Amino acid sequence: MNLATECINVPLDKVDQTINEMLKAVGEFTKVDRVYVFNHDYKCRVTFNTHEWCAEGIPPEIDNLQATPFDYFPDILETHQKGEVVHIPDVAKMPANHVMRPVFEAQGIQSLILLPLFCENVYSGFVGFDAVKKKTVFTEREINLLKVLAEITSNVLARQKIEKISAILAFTTS
Repeated sequence: MNLATECINVPLDKVDQTINEMLKAVGEFTKVDRVYVFNHDYKCRVTFNTHEWCAEGIPPEIDNLQATPFDYFPDILETHQKGEVVHIPDVAKMPANHVMRPVFEAQGIQSLILLPLFCENVYSGFVGFDAVKKKTVFTEREINLLKVLAEITSNVLARQKIEKISAILAFTTS
């Protein structure tokens, strides 16, 4: 509730800071090691890691995960486009030939959950939660709470996009 209240009227110049603070709060609350946001660019068919929080001692991956081609994770995209959550309780149990398994293992991820973000009913990215220090199985209750975070994040990012477009239009028409 506190996060939702803080995000409702956040000024445009504070959106990124607010999202980062929200990721930290949720990461600490859920006791995961890394929380991040990816936004998709459908024109170029890539996704960008735009925000990330890491627990103490966990290396950030944001600089390594820019312009990641959609081809790297087609099953995740397909699952998310249906509005479904991707929950991998044990990366080591993923099929050895899964294209994402080496990517997850290189980051030290033992478990993860990825929740889709929608903007105007279009799948626009996802919020991810990584367990690095130990495997984590998220309960249905935790997943439902994380879905709320994903919706809050979607709303804040959509509002940021609309306000930027409005500012550009106001500038070009004046």
